[in-house]
Amino acid sequence: MPSRGSISAIEPQGPKSRRVAIWVDGVERITVHRKALQWLEVEAGVTVDVDELLQAVAEAEHRAAMDASFALLAVRNRTANELCQRLRQKGFAHEVTARVVERLRELGYMNDRRYAIEYVRARMAQRPAGRRALYGELRRKGVDSEMIEEVLDECFGSVDEAALAAAAIEQRLPRLAKLDANTARSRLVALLQRRGFDFEVIRDAVSRAMPEIDDEDVASSGE
Repeated sequence: MPSRGSISAIEPQGPKSRRVAIWVDGVERITVHRKALQWLEVEAGVTVDVDELLQAVAEAEHRAAMDASFALLAVRNRTANELCQRLRQKGFAHEVTARVVERLRELGYMNDRRYAIEYVRARMAQRPAGRRALYGELRRKGVDSEMIEEVLDECFGSVDEAALAAAAIEQRLPRLAKLDANTARSRLVALLQRRGFDFEVIRDAVSRAMPEIDDEDVASSGE
């Protein structure tokens, strides 16, 4: 690429693309995110130093990706993996998203461990689930498996899974009031299975909630 040249055109890469191509002398192409273009003083016909333009593009992309990240994090906390995926969907390059996530970590805005702890505690309070289900949910969000185990050990250290299962049943029972006992029992077993509780916990929790159903019935409903 020449050291200097004239910008011959600035045009979208495609009708749905969020990136723009800056053409230098009609031959060399530099791509930039549309959101970053506002911080670049470029227009067709202007002569530029290509190295300086590349540096300016990199700085503008970083700034635009940081702004997009703050907007996303204002809606809700996200893991590093989730944030990277959303930024990529918004048209930012992989190397830009990686740098932005690292910068957010340095600033204290991005912390997967903190996210995992908040996520588990919120699920325990709002939509109780077993350890197995929470592990799977956090893995799908991109949290490291070893970190998940540490967080679950911390969060479940003083928590009785049986109490969580009972809380899940208590939340659901009003919606099952008009069903016969067998159907209600089956729904509760299925609910606790989806929430990742172990069989013994499910059996005991359902038996306590519906004492008229014996253990064999509970076991058969989970088959």
